[in-house]
Amino acid sequence: MIAAKPTSDFAKVRAELEAEFSPRAVRAKERYAPGISHEYIGGVRCMVVSPPNTASDAVVLYAFGGGFVSGSPEFELPIVLHLAQACHIKFVLPYYSLAPEFPYPTALNEMALVYAELSDKTRGQVVLSGESAGGGLVLSLLPHIQRTGLPAPLAFSLFSPWLDLTETGLSEADRVTDPTIDCAFLREAARAYCGSKAVANLSALQLVRDMDLPPLYLSSGTRDIMRPTLERFASQCQIQAARVTLKVWPDMWHVFELYDDTAHASAALDEAAAFLATALNGH
Repeated sequence: MIAAKPTSDFAKVRAELEAEFSPRAVRAKERYAPGISHEYIGGVRCMVVSPPNTASDAVVLYAFGGGFVSGSPEFELPIVLHLAQACHIKFVLPYYSLAPEFPYPTALNEMALVYAELSDKTRGQVVLSGESAGGGLVLSLLPHIQRTGLPAPLAFSLFSPWLDLTETGLSEADRVTDPTIDCAFLREAARAYCGSKAVANLSALQLVRDMDLPPLYLSSGTRDIMRPTLERFASQCQIQAARVTLKVWPDMWHVFELYDDTAHASAALDEAAAFLATALNGH
């Protein structure tokens, strides 16, 4: 596949994310002193976070956010290092390909390759996690997992996941004033990711409708642009008889857990870690 060129707007977004989140990643590494390596899993380059005293063979496969058009595993370290240390579990973060250079299904296919190898290595002991677009991406893996007969994930732990790329989801998002992200960006990012494919057919919320779901933990905030869609998804999960926990933090915005200087960030990650510990223990 010949990669398309990013638009100047997406190049600007990538530069802004680098400036915003690189210092937070540095602080996280100083705080947690992690073991970080890089390796190819399923043919995809990944960052691997291995905390001291890893307690099990299980692994968390984590997808970074950025609207499918930006982002990097490094920017996720404030979340990932906290959870890895709290749960004593390894995290794997693929460097999946970005749109518009590589639109759907490139990123999803890459995540599927990583999941297949991890599932084989761990005998099916994989938790899926991610934030924003990454949260939607890992949830979108479920139809592929079931279709190919791979073991189902133990659980999902999702932070402000972007689950509905359609105008319905965008209209819901437009009702919320989020200080970190707006619908104009989401609309452009959705078009870049989907390319010529129908947006509705690529939305995670629609893809997993009527499917058997493992336990889910959803984190959001009252100012999160994704909150209305997450509330709708949580109701859908209950109808599907799935065990779902939706935590909405007061006055918090989109993926506030990345902001290490935010009051609720540490408490929210502790709750997510408790959920992960329960899922890993098979309860």
